[in-house]
Amino acid sequence: MESAGIAHSLFGIRALGLVIERLALQAQTTASLHAQLHRLVQTRIQQSGIAIFPEQEAIDKGLPYLYVNVNIIKTYVGLYVFATRVSLKQPVILLRQPFDRLYTSTWETGGVGTVGLNNLS
Repeated sequence: MESAGIAHSLFGIRALGLVIERLALQAQTTASLHAQLHRLVQTRIQQSGIAIFPEQEAIDKGLPYLYVNVNIIKTYVGLYVFATRVSLKQPVILLRQPFDRLYTSTWETGGVGTVGLNNLS
């Protein structure tokens, strides 16, 4: 069912913004993982034929944007615990007076898990 929701929510989107939150880990690890995550997500989107804009440019143009958030915590038992969230944010108009235009999630997925210290990448 989830894949049908993804396809329906992305139908007709030709361009979107991309927002990937900064990871909260040690500085050297954070920069490397953030760059790797950004490249992975950007490549997948572009392979789908969707153009990517910086967040503010997408919002200025009224385009949707993909929001990616990954939280990682290092434990003392040899594991990293992680939580992920990916949302498609799109502009919507509230049908009440006065009409308000705002961004909201029209599709979202996420999860939690663990990975060994040597397998973080």
